[in-house]
Amino acid sequence: MSHFVLGVTGASGAIYAARTLWHLQKMGHSVALIQTAAGKSVAAYEEEAEALQKADSVLNIDDFFAECASGNSCFSGMAVVPCSMGSLGKIANGIADNLLTRTADVCLKERRPLVVVPRELPY
Repeated sequence: MSHFVLGVTGASGAIYAARTLWHLQKMGHSVALIQTAAGKSVAAYEEEAEALQKADSVLNIDDFFAECASGNSCFSGMAVVPCSMGSLGKIANGIADNLLTRTADVCLKERRPLVVVPRELPY
């Protein structure tokens, strides 16, 4: 069984995160969830918060000592679904100001799979 990290940011489309979690777990993978504050708010608004709590573990966004913050960790990859433009910009520019962006940095540094699904509210 592989271990994956699922990042959820404040963009619309929390159902995509819930479906990603469901599919990864259905395939037998362990999933650790990292949500930004805005990601939690949007998931609650879009009624997906309960589905996301089915992750195998829920990590604190401020915990830089979590296993996935290190290149020595055993996780296989990460998906950021949905990814806000702000989080995408931080990941692209190496700004690791929370556990989600730090874990994405680790994926890039260690050449592990990183899937980023950008979504933004239409105006």
